[in-house]
Amino acid sequence: MHAQGGYVSWAHFPSMPALESPLDVALEKLDGLEILCVLEPRELPVFLRQEVPEMGAASGLRMWYRYLNCGFRLAATAGTDKMTTFVTVGANRVYANVEGEFNYGNWVDALKRDAPS
Repeated sequence: MHAQGGYVSWAHFPSMPALESPLDVALEKLDGLEILCVLEPRELPVFLRQEVPEMGAASGLRMWYRYLNCGFRLAATAGTDKMTTFVTVGANRVYANVEGEFNYGNWVDALKRDAPS
């Protein structure tokens, strides 16, 4: 995706224990993480809290801040993730301050530029 000028974001990040993501982050395979989707980013999903309670340290926001504290610049992205009826399409969005003409390339550049350092 990067070779084609694309932007790579880890979808459903707070829903995963994020155990696989450190390798992708260290190898700079990711540009951002979908921090906000259908799930609460500050907690693990109910099924994980019930089955693996010790995974609490790997919630989406905690993992994102760990990456930022290690010096990795990863934008926080969002997506509706319409898999149920309790979320409205377009409820979760990501905004970027696009400079110049609005097109895909400038939008990707804005996402990367606005990533926390």
